[in-house]
Amino acid sequence: MNPIYFWWRLVRFRPGFYTSAFCLYIGYTLSLAFSGLILRAFFDRLAGEPGALAITMVVLLQLGNTLLAMVGLGGANAIGFYHYYPATQALLFRNLFARLLHRPGAQPLPPGQNFSVGGVINSLREDVHQTREFDSHLNDLFSFGLTAVVAVIAMLQVSIPIMLGVFAPLIAIVLITNRLSDRIERYRVASRTASAQVAGAIGEIMGAVQAIQVNNAEERILAHFRRLNETRRQTIVRDELLTRLINALSGNTVVIGTALVLLFAARAMQRGDFTVGDFALFVAYIWPITEWFRNIGALLAVYKQTGVSIQRLQTLMQGAPPTQLTTPAPIYLTGDLPSLPAVVKTEQDRLTVLEVRGLRYRYPIPDETTEDESPFQLQPIDLRLERGSLTVITGRIGAGKSTLLRVLLGLLPKAAGEIYWNGTLVTEPETFFVPPRVAYTPQTPRLFSESLRNNILLGLTVLPAQLDHALQRAVLTPDLVTMNQGLDTLIGPRGMRLSGGQVQRTAAARMFVRSPELLVFDDLSSALDGETERHLWQELFAQAERPTCLVVSHRRSVLQQADQIYWLEDGYLVDRGQATDLLAGNVAFQQLWTSQKA
Repeated sequence: MNPIYFWWRLVRFRPGFYTSAFCLYIGYTLSLAFSGLILRAFFDRLAGEPGALAITMVVLLQLGNTLLAMVGLGGANAIGFYHYYPATQALLFRNLFARLLHRPGAQPLPPGQNFSVGGVINSLREDVHQTREFDSHLNDLFSFGLTAVVAVIAMLQVSIPIMLGVFAPLIAIVLITNRLSDRIERYRVASRTASAQVAGAIGEIMGAVQAIQVNNAEERILAHFRRLNETRRQTIVRDELLTRLINALSGNTVVIGTALVLLFAARAMQRGDFTVGDFALFVAYIWPITEWFRNIGALLAVYKQTGVSIQRLQTLMQGAPPTQLTTPAPIYLTGDLPSLPAVVKTEQDRLTVLEVRGLRYRYPIPDETTEDESPFQLQPIDLRLERGSLTVITGRIGAGKSTLLRVLLGLLPKAAGEIYWNGTLVTEPETFFVPPRVAYTPQTPRLFSESLRNNILLGLTVLPAQLDHALQRAVLTPDLVTMNQGLDTLIGPRGMRLSGGQVQRTAAARMFVRSPELLVFDDLSSALDGETERHLWQELFAQAERPTCLVVSHRRSVLQQADQIYWLEDGYLVDRGQATDLLAGNVAFQQLWTSQKA
C-alpha cells in the first residue's frame, strides 16, 4: 500500500484528534513567520526607520506570538502523543493480532526466521513506529510549507537577489537527497531484516535453554548469535550513517544560508537598500525555510523507509486485503475493558454425528517445490464419530496422528476433503471448532505466567460450582491442597512450577469448564501415572451423559474403552475397529498391545 494512502486511512480513523493537533501545530509554525515580522519592526524602531511601530505595540505583539507558539506546540504534542498516535498504533496492533489469531493455529506466522515470534515483536515495535515517523514528517512538510510561503513573500518584497542566494544551496540539498533515496530503501530493508533475525534468535534461544544445555551447545549457539549481531551492527551502521549524512547536509543549510545573507546584506546595507530590520527578518526566516526544505529531503528518505515497513506489516497479514490493516475497529485505551460475551450453546451446536470424508493434508516445503508438487502427509481419511462415543486414533510415532487432529480442527489447512457437523458442511473449521462445540488439548499444552485460575478460565465467567466440577473431572482438586494459594497460585512461564501431569490436567480442566460437545485430546495421559490416568477417565465417563471424545493415545487402558480405533501408518488409515478386532488381524497393533503389557 502506498504510504500516503496508508497515512490517509489512519487519519480517517481519528479525524477529530488529527485535525485538532494539525491546526494547533500550524499555529506554532505560523508564529515563527510572525516572529520575523515582529523582529523587523523592533529593529527598525531602534534604528529610527520611518513608519516603524511603537515599542509597546511590538512588545505586545511578541507576547501574543509567544503565547500562540506555546499553545500551538504544547496542544499539538498533547493531542498527538496522548491521543492520536496511541489510537492509530493500537488500531494497527489490534488488526495485526486479529489476523494472526484468525490464521490456522499451527501456522500463525509467515515462514522464515524473519517472522519468528521475536521477529514479529520487532516488527510491531520498529515498523509500526516507522509509520508514526512518516506521519510526523508529513505534518512538518505541510505546516512548515505554509510558514515558508509567508516567509518567502516577505523576503521577496525586501530583496529578490538575496532571496535567490538563500534558495540555491537548499535546492541542491534536495536534489542530492533524492539521488540517495534508492540506497536508503536498500539499507533500511537490510537493517530491518537483520534486526528481526536477532530478535527471532533471542526468542528461540530463550525457549530452548534446556535443549541447548543438554546438548552442550552453548558455545555454538553463542557463536551463531554473535554472527547475527555482527550482521545487524553492520547494516544498522550503514543505515544510520546515510540517514545522519542526509540530516547533516540538511541541517548545515541554516549555516550556509545565514552566511549568504550576511554576505549579500553587507553590500546592500552599504548602499542603503537594506535595513537592520530587514537583516533580522532574513535571519529569522532562514531556519523555517531551511527546515521546510530539510523536511522535503527527509520525507523522501522516510517515504522509502515507511514503504518497507508497510510491506513487512502486510506480509504479517498473510494474504488479507491491503486495507484490512487500517480498517477501523474498536480499541480500548481508557476506561474498563469490555466483558467477554457469554458463550451460549444452541440446538445447532449439539453434536449428533461428526463425519470426515476424504480429508488430506499436503506437507509444505518452502522454497523447494510448488504447492501442487509437495508430498501429502495425510492420504484420504474418513472418520465418523457419534454422540457419546470414544474414538481413539493410534499408530506408530510419525504416523500422522497429531496432524490429523490439527487438520480436522482447522489448525492446519486441509488440502482436500469435507467435514460435516450433523450433516451440515463445515466450511471454516478454524472458527467453527471452538467452544461450546469443541475443546482441544494439544500434546504440549500452552500455559501462561498467570494464576492457575486464570489459566483455566482465560477470561471466562463461570459459577464456582462449575469450576469445582471441572477441577474434579480433571483430577486436579487433590493438587490444590499442596499449593499455598490454591487456584490463585502463580504457575510461572509456560507452567514451569507445575509437573508435566499437572500441566496436562490444567489444560483438561480448561476444556471441561467450557462444557463442549466434543472433547479432543492429543495424548492427554502421556505425562500421567497409571493411577491418575485411570481416575481421570473414570471421572470423565461417570457423567450422567457420556461425553463424545476424539483421542490420540497408545495407552492400553484407553484402547480397551474405545468404541472404535483408527490405526494410522505413514499418513494412511489402514485399519479400524475395536481393540478385539485389531488384535485379531493387525500385527502392528498386537505389538503395541504386547509392549504395554510387558
